[in-house]
Amino acid sequence: MEEKKYSRIHNVIMEDREHLSVSGVTDVSEFNEMQIILVTEMGMMTVEGENLRISELSIETGDMKIDGTVNSIIYSEEDLRGVHTSLWSKLFR
Repeated sequence: MEEKKYSRIHNVIMEDREHLSVSGVTDVSEFNEMQIILVTEMGMMTVEGENLRISELSIETGDMKIDGTVNSIIYSEEDLRGVHTSLWSKLFR
């Protein structure tokens, strides 16, 4: 089995299920008030909840802060970037 090399460290810190800090974010695939789908150094990460909003995002460092009520965090190995148009491509058309 081949070991993956990661260029950035990936951390997730949640405070009281209302504030989520994520590092190692390489792309934002989709977001709305109920779900945010991220591409991270460790695979696809889906955050589900209520009244979710991205309060901070740094392209250079890969750091993101999410506010709202977090109900679940799900990781998957699937690469859904081809399925959804990424936030970066929407912003930089």
